[in-house]
Amino acid sequence: MKRFLHTLAVALLCCLRAVAIDLPAWSDDSSIVLRSDSGRTAAGQRQTNLTLAVFHPIDAVTAAQFNFVILDEQGAVVRALQGARTFQPGEAVEFSVAWDGRDGKGNMLGNGQFTVEASVNLYSPSSTAPPVVLPGVEPTKRVTHISQRRSMRLELAAVEAAPVGAAALTIQTVTLNSALGQDPAFPFNHYYGTLHTQTTFSDGGHPNNSTCAASTTHSAGDFTPAQAYAYARNTAHLDFLGITDHNHLFDAACTGCSAAQIIQRYHDGLAAAASANVDGSFVAIYGQEWGFISNPDFPNEGHVGLFEVPKLFGWNPSGCTIGVNCSYEVFTDPAGVNYPTMYTAALANPSLFGAFGQFNHPSDGTKSAAGEGVDFDALRYTTDGDDLIHSIAVISGPATDPSITGTDTGNRYAGEPVNGPNYSPFNSIDMYNRALSAGFHVAPAADSDVHCSNYGTSTRDRTVFAATSLTKAALFDAWHHRRMYATSLPTAQMAFTMNANGSTFFMGDGGIRTAGPVATSGAITLHASAFDSAGHTVTSIKIKEPVAGATNGSFNLVANSSTSPFDFTFTPATGKHAYYVYVTLNSGDEMWSAPIWINQGASPDYSISASPASVAVTPGGTASYTATVTPAGGFTGAVTFSVSGLPAGTTAGFTPASVTTSGNSTLTVTTSSTTPAGNYPLTITGTSGSLVHSTTVTLVVTAPGGAGDFALSATPSSRTLVDPGSTTYTITVTPSGGFTGAVALKVRGLPAGVTATFTPATVTGSGTSTLKLTGACNNATSGTFKLTITGTSGIISHSITITLVIDTSNC
Repeated sequence: MKRFLHTLAVALLCCLRAVAIDLPAWSDDSSIVLRSDSGRTAAGQRQTNLTLAVFHPIDAVTAAQFNFVILDEQGAVVRALQGARTFQPGEAVEFSVAWDGRDGKGNMLGNGQFTVEASVNLYSPSSTAPPVVLPGVEPTKRVTHISQRRSMRLELAAVEAAPVGAAALTIQTVTLNSALGQDPAFPFNHYYGTLHTQTTFSDGGHPNNSTCAASTTHSAGDFTPAQAYAYARNTAHLDFLGITDHNHLFDAACTGCSAAQIIQRYHDGLAAAASANVDGSFVAIYGQEWGFISNPDFPNEGHVGLFEVPKLFGWNPSGCTIGVNCSYEVFTDPAGVNYPTMYTAALANPSLFGAFGQFNHPSDGTKSAAGEGVDFDALRYTTDGDDLIHSIAVISGPATDPSITGTDTGNRYAGEPVNGPNYSPFNSIDMYNRALSAGFHVAPAADSDVHCSNYGTSTRDRTVFAATSLTKAALFDAWHHRRMYATSLPTAQMAFTMNANGSTFFMGDGGIRTAGPVATSGAITLHASAFDSAGHTVTSIKIKEPVAGATNGSFNLVANSSTSPFDFTFTPATGKHAYYVYVTLNSGDEMWSAPIWINQGASPDYSISASPASVAVTPGGTASYTATVTPAGGFTGAVTFSVSGLPAGTTAGFTPASVTTSGNSTLTVTTSSTTPAGNYPLTITGTSGSLVHSTTVTLVVTAPGGAGDFALSATPSSRTLVDPGSTTYTITVTPSGGFTGAVALKVRGLPAGVTATFTPATVTGSGTSTLKLTGACNNATSGTFKLTITGTSGIISHSITITLVIDTSNC
């Protein structure tokens, strides 16, 4: 059967080739999706519709051949379906077939898991009409034909039976976010979202229909950043959304705008994120996507996401003067493959939380991108690049998929089978392993790369931060520590820990270059688990170690299991290692953890950390940070502190000046009235003989007369209310940057029968308020509830969450 289908397809394509004109080449914004209207079917009782949808800018009449091959668990072909049709420019390119659970001879198949492998071949037959010019779409190469493939899992089971693969995803099940941790060994909340999307400020925000394309030509109704954040929060119910509009397309998307207006658009995006961010409910992140993916000036190209960068980057001077008539604020001349120059520029322009970057849809240049080289300057390692790049996409796209069901999934850039049908056509090796092998301390991300207006509903893929609370500072702190993972199933969560030398470490630990890997000795225990609230189960847990220095994406399998949780105790070889967990579920979905980096049998050493990550002051103000020394491997030396990166008119000192073995030192930074406003990365360095380690914090100097800022905290974080009765929390307002405003307090999420009062209701400058919660057995229900406390002062608003446990046994 396979041979017959192959012969038929070749014959048809040869005929088409004889009369074909060219098509736009496939790009990283192109994709295909294989869908089923049900994850389960019953042989002979109902049909499952299989649909292969193509998202690619068709600018000429195009012929398409579709093939669907269904294989059993042993890989044998049990049914083949096919079809062909012609599509006009602008028409949705998709084709559906129905399968009733029977084989090619009409026999009903037994229950079990099946794999659907689908492919599409596109050719443009001869036509007297010229190709349609698609407005706002970057020029691309042309090809004579396009072939793409995709696969998915499908279950045959009796209609009455509970599905082995659990319930099918719907938009309701997709949006079960903000999950409390299910593994007590991993004490974090799990926050779900995506970091890579576009809006009208570059080439995204288009309607959710077949007209959606990566185009800088926009119409009324296309989504701005503010609309994207509102959709992600209120419709998709994401915990966070990252928008990274293309840095080099702000001008093209702003027809007739001056250089100043183009730059202002980027700052409008930053302001939209600040306005949409509601700590405790939703985190809004804005930034820019730097680089090309199809330009001869970038032979080792690739898109890098830069997050909350305070200035717009550019690379083409064109005789302009920055600050006068350039349409950007920071010049990052790529000089062909000069990604390291951009890394350094980004570190010099950090966000309030530090400098954060991500490798987006990484290509190895060996498939459709042959001859274009490996992305990101062939993943050339620099320390600046390592300090900037915190994550890498293992799933990306489909960029122009207009779906709003939240059930599609993107291209794979990692995972198994390597170079399988779901891998990106621009990639043939595991790029997560490739980046780790190159020395980058990166965690995995699963992002939608949305160019339509379906932020959070285009796919089921999610990037997940393991953090202590849903605040911008907490998510960036988790990101900085690489405490994150990627999943193709938004109802699933995972945990990864290590027990070594009597201490517990978490995914991402050892991933901050300046702090160094975790020093270990003797036996260690790696612990992994995965859970799914929709009922899917684990089929495989693999602990992997990428091969250091390898360029082919290879890894060593450390251990594997078919059950969760999984604990593996062993003694690593002496030296440095990076271990991460790769999980597959019975639905075919995948999950990747961040690694834990270790140095086994290391000599006595120490690490440096500092908090808070950022402090805001007005000129003349004082900022304080706590630097902490943590020993490893029996370290007992004295560590002397120093700081660099201070702005003009600023002095600093440590108390004490040194710490022996372990402990804290307070860094006090004093600004003067002449200290210029800006964000300044400060490097705190600890020196003990030949051992030198450092960490970074940010000093934010606001303009004179600035409003400053404040933070909220609650003590305790959890209370039990025995109904009828009452309980109290203390809410503290802590000012920074000269803040003296009045903060009005309110609480949301109260369960039925509970009332709340703040005393006082407003705190001016700094101080505390008592929140009293009272229950009177009025429609009360026992349970655990998350409440959101919000403090507002003018345009400044911050939120925190507290826990209320209600006991109604006395009602």
